[in-house]
Amino acid sequence: MIGSFLGGRTTSEESSTDVAERMQELEAENKQQAELIKNLQSEMMKLQVSFKDQAYNAHLQIQELTKEREAVEVKNANLIRELDLARKLESFAAQQDGE
Repeated sequence: MIGSFLGGRTTSEESSTDVAERMQELEAENKQQAELIKNLQSEMMKLQVSFKDQAYNAHLQIQELTKEREAVEVKNANLIRELDLARKLESFAAQQDGE
């Protein structure tokens, strides 16, 4: 069974050094893969934090822009009222001059 796992040879054909070398190779490969997994998990966490920061900043920016839009809408409404009053005053003054 070990022989087939380690390259198709039977255990009677393998020497203990062959098995030890193959085990070292597999342990080294396992260590490299574990390090790669660790690095990928770290990178994934960094990306998640970055995404959350960007989403939060976008949310804040949307709130700020919404407040600015509302302020502009109020200012526009006030300007329209002032314009209406100015037109009424101008119309009233024209009527007074015409009499």
